[in-house]
Amino acid sequence: MKIDPKVAIWINVIVALLTLISSGGLSLAGLVSPTVAGEIVTISGTALAVINAVMHAFSSSTPGPLAPADPPVVTAAKNLAELPPTASPNQVATAKKIATVEVEEHQP
Repeated sequence: MKIDPKVAIWINVIVALLTLISSGGLSLAGLVSPTVAGEIVTISGTALAVINAVMHAFSSSTPGPLAPADPPVVTAAKNLAELPPTASPNQVATAKKIATVEVEEHQP
């Protein structure tokens, strides 16, 4: 799944908490009544299932709402790597030149 790391960390924190609650790894005994604890576990499990389904729906190899487009340096490298074996020397030279410029200009 391609997700911006700044978004992914918070999704992972939420998923971890929901997993702990819904699996019983985080005991609610003494914090709330048994009836309320059961409701919290049920809601946590449901929320976890929904988040899981939504995140798989966003899973894609293309940019989307949670994943920015590749920077130009990555695009240039992909274009060079994806040249067919039958590419002309001129096509290869042009792709290498573009990739070199992008690498030199890239600011991580």
